[in-house]
Amino acid sequence: MNIKVKTIAVPAFVALSLLFGACADQTIETPDAVDGAVQEGVEGIEQGAQDAGNAVEGGLKDLQKGAEDAAGAAKDNVEQGLEDAGNAVEDLGQEAE
Repeated sequence: MNIKVKTIAVPAFVALSLLFGACADQTIETPDAVDGAVQEGVEGIEQGAQDAGNAVEGGLKDLQKGAEDAAGAAKDNVEQGLEDAGNAVEDLGQEAE
């Protein structure tokens, strides 16, 4: 038995095209319960994304504040170190006299 693919594929393709073409104008309506559940799900996702964004923003502000505090503390430590070094040099100068 020698069946050619074209002999089956072309009529099948035409039949499926006609079938899907006939069904294209029809719409499927979902029940209100499904619509409500989907809407609540979408709102939940949006709220979760907003909460996550707020948490990230808050974390970044805390990180920035921490960096500013660390920079201020480092500056204070450097100034104190320079002052201490200056006093030590001054003390050495007075001892040498």
